[in-house]
Parts: sequence; C-alpha cells; structure tokens
Amino acid sequence: MGAHTLEEAFDAWVANGEAMSARVAERAALSGDEDDTRVSAGDLHQARLRWMRVVKALVAALDMLDVDEDERRRLLATLHEAEIRATKAREIEVAGREKGQEEPEVPEVGGDVEEPV
Repeated sequence: MGAHTLEEAFDAWVANGEAMSARVAERAALSGDEDDTRVSAGDLHQARLRWMRVVKALVAALDMLDVDEDERRRLLATLHEAEIRATKAREIEVAGREKGQEEPEVPEVGGDVEEPV
C-alpha cells in the first residue's frame, strides 16, 4: 500500500463511501421523477450487497493474516462505527416515513466501538 498503512487506506475508503452516499442522497433529492440518471432503490440495494461482500472479504483477509485482537479491533473500529451510524440512520428513515417526515437526521457516533463476537 505504499507509504500508507492498511488502517489509513481503510479509513479513507470508508470516508469516501460515506461521502458518495451523501452525494447520492443529495442528487436523489434534487432530481425529478423524469430523471433517467436517478438512483433507484434497487441500485442502492445492489450497492449495499456489494459493500457487504467487500466487508466480508476484508474480514476474511484479516482472518488469514497474523493480526492480534487489539490490532484487529483498531482496524475494524471505523467500519463498526459506520455500521452503527447506518443502522441508526435507517431506523430514523423508516420512522420518518411512517410519520410522513421528509429528511431524517443522522446521529453522530464516536468513541471506541468493540468488534462483535
């Protein structure tokens, strides 16, 4: 990975994914129904499935490497924080749709996150 550590590369990857997600949501909000380039729910579902396959591959790669538990926890902490934010955002989005609200607020998550066992 050159001069960057695996953790730095992974953190940049997660940050880029979050930025892309925000841009896709912004684009969807701005585009009209007749926009052929609009991202559909199916597109988002397929992207989510691809993301899950990539995450599983990353975890499998860590399993094959000689990585101690502390290092593994540190490497996966950003991923787990992103998973928590995504879960909370999804819950808020569903609740908002049920109440007829337009835009859900995404909570911030910080601090140490333990890897699930």
